[in-house]
Parts: sequence; C-alpha cells; structure tokens
Amino acid sequence: MYHHILSVWHKKCRPRVKDSENGGVAWRRKNSSKHPPRRRSSTPPTPRPTLLLPPMRCTETLCSDTGNTTTAPVVTTRVQHREADATTYLTLDNNSHTLPQPSAPSPGHLFYNSEDRSDITFIVGQEEWRFPAHSFILGKTQSTLSALLKAAHGSQADELQTRLDLQSEPVTPVVLKLSNMQPEVFEQILRYIYTGQVTFLTVDSTLRLLHPSRIYHLPLLTTHCLKHISTNVNTSNVLIVLSHLLCPEIHHPSDDTLEECHDNDNERNELVFKCFLIVDHHADDVLQSELFETLEHKLMVEIVKRDTLQVSSEAVVFDSVMRWACRACKKQRKELTSENKCSILGKALYLVRYLTMTPEEFIRGPVSHGILCNEDKEVFQSKLNNPSSPSVGSLPDRWNGWKIAEKRHPQQNILPLASPDVTTSNSTDLAVMPSNSVQPVNSNTKRTDRKKKSMSKKLLNGVGDLVICVIQLLD
Repeated sequence: MYHHILSVWHKKCRPRVKDSENGGVAWRRKNSSKHPPRRRSSTPPTPRPTLLLPPMRCTETLCSDTGNTTTAPVVTTRVQHREADATTYLTLDNNSHTLPQPSAPSPGHLFYNSEDRSDITFIVGQEEWRFPAHSFILGKTQSTLSALLKAAHGSQADELQTRLDLQSEPVTPVVLKLSNMQPEVFEQILRYIYTGQVTFLTVDSTLRLLHPSRIYHLPLLTTHCLKHISTNVNTSNVLIVLSHLLCPEIHHPSDDTLEECHDNDNERNELVFKCFLIVDHHADDVLQSELFETLEHKLMVEIVKRDTLQVSSEAVVFDSVMRWACRACKKQRKELTSENKCSILGKALYLVRYLTMTPEEFIRGPVSHGILCNEDKEVFQSKLNNPSSPSVGSLPDRWNGWKIAEKRHPQQNILPLASPDVTTSNSTDLAVMPSNSVQPVNSNTKRTDRKKKSMSKKLLNGVGDLVICVIQLLD
C-alpha cells in the first residue's frame, strides 16, 4: 500500500524530465499558483572583481628551508575594480593596505649628514661646528663651491681646487674653515644644496639666510627668502628688514673678495620699495619705536628725508632724531652735549622741517635741546610767529637748499596697508609702477576707460561710413 501511494505522488507532483547535460533524471516540482515562475531581469548582472595575480617569485628571502619545514612567501596582489578607476593593494596574509613603494631617493638625500665617502669637512663659526660634505655633490653647483673655497681659510682650499680640476680621487678629507659664517645658516644652505629643501620659521631667521644665499650664488633660494619676507613684513619688523637689505655688511661680516649674485635685484628692489611704503603709512609708529634708535646713520637719513612721511606733526620727527643722537653718543662713549649730538647727526640735522612746526612745538623741541645757535633760533621764531610779515629777515646761507619750510606731502593714491598687528599678506596687492609710484587698481576706472574707448571707436566708424556715402553720391 505504501509503495502504491508513493508511486502515485511521483507521477502527479514530481514528473520526471530528462536532463540533457547530465544524461540522468532530474526532478522538477510542478508549477503552481503559490510559486509563480521567476522573470528574467533585463539589466545584466554586476560584474565581480577580477583577481589578477602577478607571477610568484621565490627568492632566498621569501622561501627558506629549515630542515623538513618550508616557509611560504607572502604574496602581494593587486585587485582592480571595474566600477572604479582606483586600484587597491592587498596582502593575502593579513588583509592590510600597503602603499606603493616610493621612487628611489636622490644622491643628495642619501649622503646628507653622512660620513660615507665624505672628502670635505667644514669647520663653521666661532664655535667650530663640524659638517661633513662631499665634493661630487657640491661640484654640481660650481659657483657655490668656488665661493665656499674663496671664503674658506687655509691652504687646503687650494689643494681641493686643484684636485677637483684634475678630477682625482680623494685621498684624505680636506678641512675648510668658515669662521665668519653662522653654523645654523650654513646648515640650512648645506641642506638646500643636498636635498633642495628649506624651512622658514621667522622673518629674522630668513633675513640671516638671505645675504649668504646671494654671496654663495643660490638665486632660487634667494627668491624663496624674498617671497617669505615680503609676505610677513609689517610695521613691527620693517626697520629690521630695511637694515638687512640696505646695510648687509653690518649684519653679515664677510670677506671683500666675495661678490654677490645680482640675479634677484629686481625682487630685492621691490621689497625695499614695499618697506618704505609701510614706513610712510605708519610713520608715527615706526619713528617712535625703539628699533629706530638702533638704525645705521645712512638708513636713518633715508627715512627722515622722505617727503611722503605721514606724520601727525614734525615734532615726532625731531624727537626721533634726538633719541637716535643720544643713543649714538652713548655707543661712541661721548658726552650728551649739543655739540656732540650735532656732530654725530651731520646732515640729518638739516632734514627736519622746522618751519612747519607750531611756535609751541619749536620752543619745546629745538629750543629746549639747544642744538641750534642763537641766530637760527631768532630767525626761525620770528618766521613762525609772523609767517606773512615781509620784515622778517632771510635765512642764513647754511640753510639754503634744505626743505625746512616745506610740508611733507603724503601720496594720496596709495592703497591702505596692513595695521601694526596684521601682516601685509592680508592687505590688498599694490600695483608697483616703473616710476616708483603706486596707483590703485579700481574696477570703476577700468569700466569708464573701456566705455570711452568703445565710444571713440563707434564715432570713428560712423565718420568713415559718412565719408564713403559722400564719395558714392559724388560719383
């Protein structure tokens, strides 16, 4: 009975169908309303990632036989996804991401701060820091190497030069002394020659690096220094920047035989001009700072004689000049008398615009300090009290040619610079003209100029058409 029921169930519910592929019998359930047939989707299935295995290489470091056991190598595979262009690198052992190997380092990176194959030893500064170097790397910059050899003290510099000219192999390391160079600055120069990298921390450190880069003929390094200084110059450090740019021999004593590289003169002059613009716009803050007392005489004269100083009063200029004279007398171990002050100031005494002061400022300033003689005091006071009176006597001959009665005229069309707390990098760019004047870049003026040009073109075209019509009528 059981076998009969089973055979009936096979015939009705599970009819047998031949399987053409396997050659056997496959069982198929009858279609019913509970299980409708599946419809095929029109969209193709998403492709699976293709696994590309590179050829396995069994080396001594990867495969090692120790007795009867063998260590299998770690296989690194690259999986490419067709949906994305990016490639990921996987390792089969721990499924961790590994970046592709970097390119080979340059010889400078390999031999920087290395004693391997070092044939030059630099002893730098008064503290005598020791720096190993390599002639085959320094020889790539012939101008720099020749400048280093000129600055080096000792007979071994000539020996190294002859050996480099003959291209002979190094026998013993050559010791070169650079006593006038600062060790921190030389370390930056050496790192730049080897690796092409330089780090700017502050404006002071960049200024210490600027002049040696010009002395040792590294124009690209000089460009980087000038750009960093121009970005970070402001009213608090503008006098230091001007002192390093205009008086480098004070901050960097070196041999007179070394010549500067003049490839960056235009960039240097633009930076000097920008610094003087900052001095003009913030004259009160700059003149009243303590750094003004430490300036060199020629730089102090260059600032005081400027016609574009935007000072609130000429008394500010006179007080700054007197403070500078007092510090100079102390530095030269002289008494603080009016005669010593006048002798130290020299022509800077005639650069103050005395006749633009008020009578009160003149009494409180030049008269109280006693730097003018009695004749000058009487003439100046009479002119200040009665400026329009024709009976006032003329000035003494020693004051002829000096602008003591002309007011300082600040330039009107100059864009505002940064405040003392903000660097000039956040300010508007200045359009420096060849004639040492600055003009603002205004969009309204450009539009008006364009309109004028377009109107003139239309007028000329109209006149030309009219002339053509008249000629045709006459013909």
